[in-house]
Amino acid sequence: MQPFAVEHIMPQSKGGETTLGNLAWSCQGCNNYKYNKTEALDTISGKRVPLYNPRKQRWRFHYAWNYDCSLMIGLTATGRATIEALRINRQELIDLRKILYSLDQHPPKKFSK
Repeated sequence: MQPFAVEHIMPQSKGGETTLGNLAWSCQGCNNYKYNKTEALDTISGKRVPLYNPRKQRWRFHYAWNYDCSLMIGLTATGRATIEALRINRQELIDLRKILYSLDQHPPKKFSK
């Protein structure tokens, strides 16, 4: 499993500051895919929308889990675009979630059904 990284929600390259309100934990893989993106295409409408901001938005409004909590499902344009841009449902994460789910360690309680 990859360690977590501190990521800038608004990238420094786009004027984001290194302040608590602009930082979030991210797995290194998701952080690498995000790079300096602040928006992405919604997979349904094809429109560019802002990526999810964990400091300003609620997870439950934008996402849900499938039946075995192995896939994140985007409920909004922002949720879908963020899942796609960060490749949140890449196979290694799906496999990890399945293992953790079988051990009753996933999803985190604040993100459970």
